[in-house]
Amino acid sequence: MPIRKRLLKDTFIIDNALVVDNVTSARLMEQARLMSLGIHSMGVNNVVDAIEILEDDIHYFSLIVVDHDLPIMNGPQFVRQIRQMGVHRKILGVCTNYNIDKWFMFREAGANACIGKPFNDAILRETIEELRNDL
Repeated sequence: MPIRKRLLKDTFIIDNALVVDNVTSARLMEQARLMSLGIHSMGVNNVVDAIEILEDDIHYFSLIVVDHDLPIMNGPQFVRQIRQMGVHRKILGVCTNYNIDKWFMFREAGANACIGKPFNDAILRETIEELRNDL
Protein backbone atom coordinates (compact mmCIF):
# COMPACT_ATOMS: atom_id res chain seq x y z
CA MET A 1 0.00 0.00 0.00
CA PRO A 2 1.54 3.35 -1.00
CA ILE A 3 2.05 6.06 1.59
CA ARG A 4 -0.09 9.11 1.00
CA LYS A 5 1.37 12.49 1.77
CA ARG A 6 -0.86 15.38 2.64
CA LEU A 7 -0.35 18.35 0.36
CA LEU A 8 0.22 21.66 2.11
CA LYS A 9 -0.99 23.87 -0.71
CA ASP A 10 -4.31 24.52 1.02
CA THR A 11 -2.93 25.15 4.49
CA PHE A 12 -1.36 28.15 6.17
CA ILE A 13 2.14 27.41 7.48
CA ILE A 14 2.51 28.20 11.19
CA ASP A 15 6.15 27.83 12.15
CA ASN A 16 6.87 30.61 14.63
CA ALA A 17 4.86 32.49 17.21
CA LEU A 18 4.96 35.55 19.40
CA VAL A 19 3.54 34.77 22.85
CA VAL A 20 2.27 37.77 24.83
CA ASP A 21 1.52 36.87 28.46
CA ASN A 22 2.57 38.77 31.57
CA VAL A 23 2.59 35.65 33.78
CA THR A 24 6.02 34.08 33.31
CA SER A 25 5.01 30.51 34.19
CA ALA A 26 1.99 30.63 31.86
CA ARG A 27 4.06 32.13 29.03
CA LEU A 28 6.75 29.47 29.38
CA MET A 29 4.12 26.71 29.42
CA GLU A 30 2.47 28.14 26.29
CA GLN A 31 5.86 28.31 24.57
CA ALA A 32 6.68 24.72 25.58
CA ARG A 33 3.35 23.48 24.22
CA LEU A 34 3.95 25.32 20.94
CA MET A 35 7.44 23.82 20.71
CA SER A 36 5.95 20.34 21.17
CA LEU A 37 4.01 21.05 17.96
CA GLY A 38 7.16 22.18 16.15
CA ILE A 39 6.38 25.89 16.45
CA HIS A 40 9.26 28.06 17.61
CA SER A 41 8.29 31.05 19.73
CA MET A 42 9.43 34.25 21.35
CA GLY A 43 7.78 35.35 24.56
CA VAL A 44 7.18 38.84 25.91
CA ASN A 45 5.42 39.94 29.07
CA ASN A 46 3.75 43.15 27.89
CA VAL A 47 2.14 44.79 24.89
CA VAL A 48 4.77 47.53 24.61
CA ASP A 49 7.50 44.98 23.89
CA ALA A 50 5.19 43.06 21.57
CA ILE A 51 4.32 46.16 19.54
CA GLU A 52 7.99 47.11 19.29
CA ILE A 53 8.86 43.64 17.98
CA LEU A 54 5.99 43.68 15.49
CA GLU A 55 6.96 47.15 14.26
CA ASP A 56 10.46 45.84 13.49
CA ASP A 57 9.10 43.06 11.26
CA ILE A 58 5.35 42.85 10.88
CA HIS A 59 5.54 39.62 8.85
CA TYR A 60 8.03 37.56 10.89
CA PHE A 61 5.58 35.69 13.14
CA SER A 62 2.96 33.44 11.58
CA LEU A 63 1.01 33.21 14.86
CA ILE A 64 0.49 35.61 17.75
CA VAL A 65 -0.76 34.15 21.04
CA VAL A 66 -2.29 36.81 23.29
CA ASP A 67 -3.45 36.50 26.89
CA HIS A 68 -6.66 38.31 27.80
CA ASP A 69 -5.44 39.82 31.08
CA LEU A 70 -2.47 42.01 30.21
CA PRO A 71 -1.22 45.20 31.89
CA ILE A 72 -1.54 48.52 30.03
CA MET A 73 -4.29 47.18 27.73
CA ASN A 74 -6.16 43.90 27.69
CA GLY A 75 -5.71 41.22 25.05
CA PRO A 76 -8.62 42.24 22.81
CA GLN A 77 -7.49 45.89 22.86
CA PHE A 78 -4.00 44.76 21.85
CA VAL A 79 -5.43 42.61 19.04
CA ARG A 80 -7.45 45.56 17.75
CA GLN A 81 -4.36 47.78 17.82
CA ILE A 82 -2.10 45.38 15.93
CA ARG A 83 -4.82 44.74 13.35
CA GLN A 84 -4.94 48.51 12.81
CA MET A 85 -1.14 48.44 12.40
CA GLY A 86 -1.62 46.04 9.50
CA VAL A 87 -0.81 42.73 11.19
CA HIS A 88 -2.68 40.09 9.20
CA ARG A 89 -1.20 36.99 10.84
CA LYS A 90 -3.19 34.40 12.77
CA ILE A 91 -4.04 35.50 16.31
CA LEU A 92 -5.00 33.12 19.11
CA GLY A 93 -6.52 34.62 22.24
CA VAL A 94 -6.09 32.73 25.50
CA CYS A 95 -7.89 33.46 28.73
CA THR A 96 -8.37 32.24 32.26
CA ASN A 97 -12.02 31.90 33.28
CA TYR A 98 -12.95 31.38 29.64
CA ASN A 99 -16.51 32.34 28.77
CA ILE A 100 -18.50 33.34 25.71
CA ASP A 101 -18.12 37.06 26.49
CA LYS A 102 -14.33 36.85 26.37
CA TRP A 103 -14.55 34.77 23.19
CA PHE A 104 -16.71 37.46 21.57
CA MET A 105 -14.34 40.23 22.74
CA PHE A 106 -11.39 38.50 21.09
CA ARG A 107 -13.30 37.68 17.91
CA GLU A 108 -14.72 41.21 17.55
CA ALA A 109 -11.21 42.61 18.01
CA GLY A 110 -9.92 40.48 15.13
CA ALA A 111 -8.56 37.30 16.72
CA ASN A 112 -8.90 34.14 14.66
CA ALA A 113 -9.56 31.87 17.64
CA CYS A 114 -9.78 31.86 21.42
CA ILE A 115 -9.21 29.07 23.96
CA GLY A 116 -9.34 28.83 27.73
CA LYS A 117 -6.37 28.39 30.04
CA PRO A 118 -5.03 26.06 31.09
CA PHE A 119 -5.21 24.12 27.86
CA ASN A 120 -3.75 20.74 27.04
CA ASP A 121 -1.72 19.62 24.03
CA ALA A 122 -4.76 18.13 22.29
CA ILE A 123 -6.77 21.37 22.46
CA LEU A 124 -3.82 23.43 21.25
CA ARG A 125 -3.06 20.96 18.44
CA GLU A 126 -6.70 21.00 17.28
CA THR A 127 -6.84 24.81 17.40
CA ILE A 128 -3.57 25.19 15.48
CA GLU A 129 -4.85 22.77 12.82
CA GLU A 130 -8.04 24.83 12.49
CA LEU A 131 -5.95 27.99 12.11
CA ARG A 132 -3.74 26.32 9.50
CA ASN A 133 -6.77 25.26 7.48
CA ASP A 134 -8.61 28.57 7.83
CA LEU A 135 -7.33 30.46 4.82
